[in-house]
Amino acid sequence: MGLFDFLKISKYRKAAEQGDTEGQYALGYLYEHGEGVAQDYGAAMDWYRKAADQGVAGAQCALGVLYAEGRGAEQDYEEAVYWWTKAAGQGNAEAQYHLGRLYDKGLGVRPVPMQAVDWYRKAAEQGHAPAQNALGRMYNEGIGVPQDYRQAVAWFGKAAEQGYAEAERNLAMMHDEGKGVPKDPEEATKWYRKAAEQGDRDSQRIMGERYQFGDGVAQDSEQALQWLKKAAEKGDMETQFKLGLMYYQGVEVPQNYAQAVSWWTKAAEQGHVGAQFDLGRLYEHTGEMQDMEKAAAWYKMAAEQGHAESQYNLGMILSNSNMVARDYDQAVQWLTQAARQGHILAQYYLAKMYADGDKVPQRYEEAVDWWTQAAERGHVSSQYALAKMYAEGKGVEQDYRQAVAWCRKAAMRGHAEAKTFLPQYEARVPSK
Repeated sequence: MGLFDFLKISKYRKAAEQGDTEGQYALGYLYEHGEGVAQDYGAAMDWYRKAADQGVAGAQCALGVLYAEGRGAEQDYEEAVYWWTKAAGQGNAEAQYHLGRLYDKGLGVRPVPMQAVDWYRKAAEQGHAPAQNALGRMYNEGIGVPQDYRQAVAWFGKAAEQGYAEAERNLAMMHDEGKGVPKDPEEATKWYRKAAEQGDRDSQRIMGERYQFGDGVAQDSEQALQWLKKAAEKGDMETQFKLGLMYYQGVEVPQNYAQAVSWWTKAAEQGHVGAQFDLGRLYEHTGEMQDMEKAAAWYKMAAEQGHAESQYNLGMILSNSNMVARDYDQAVQWLTQAARQGHILAQYYLAKMYADGDKVPQRYEEAVDWWTQAAERGHVSSQYALAKMYAEGKGVEQDYRQAVAWCRKAAMRGHAEAKTFLPQYEARVPSK
């Protein structure tokens, strides 16, 4: 800390200790933000409160924020509302905005959209850009007010003209979709670019996609990649996934599996199911990168989120692979979860396991049930397997008419064994 800062803080402290509200408010700010002093939310609250008790609206608003965020004290929305209401009553736009957001999002209170609109409007009319953007959103979505795209454009525009990035993106969207204004891709691109240049992640992704497909700008793969990378580096998992796919397939970039893995891993670690699945598939099938343990680990992450293909692949690895420790109980559990979601191959192999008594107790009825589900959806091997169960009376009462019906379906789809056995089954159908 320099001499100037030391003298300035000493000056504020001396004034604050003598009851000067400006000094108290300033000290609260310095302690909150750790400027010239060690950051201390408790001390910030103490100094803000001294100024707030003397009616300083900015201190009242700041104290409400600390209570709402649980910094310096337990989170307490009731206290936050108390202080924000005091500040808002004095015309403090920031406090009015916070009250609007509280009633909009239902933070510690029951959502009251009309009340949210009232507070947003009070702040917006004072030029508060986040409130103007929020009021635009309420008009755009018809929340607390009748839906009015022109009003939405007007309020988004006021905030956007102040350089508020989210409003710039929202205004771009209105031009993009022709809501409240004539549809204008070039005007949309102008506002998306402004937001993107301020670091708005969604706008960076959108700019990448616009350059990629020539939407409102001339197509430019290099510009597309630059904007997509900016969004991905800010943690946009959809963009990370997309970049991984581009590098894996060599689309608009040189094929590079290491880059694909890097971007997919970033997305997968955020819970992106598609990235988890693609990493599993890459480690399962890609030559020099094959690593079944990694494949199983990534499939498991996706499987736990209910991804049926990952559940099936994991089940097959755990039951068949020589490159991981086999676990038949887990394999059956994952195959069953996939089968219950209608995964045809999971239904087929699960049925086969029960019919053969392979790794599970032999249960013909269970096999018939799963093969029936797959057969009814057109799975040829299941149709033939079901025909055999009816012909042999396994899991069902022997019924050659049913055997013929299912065998014929499989034969018509080109199943070689079904073609061979169909005449034999037909010959065994009892005459009427």
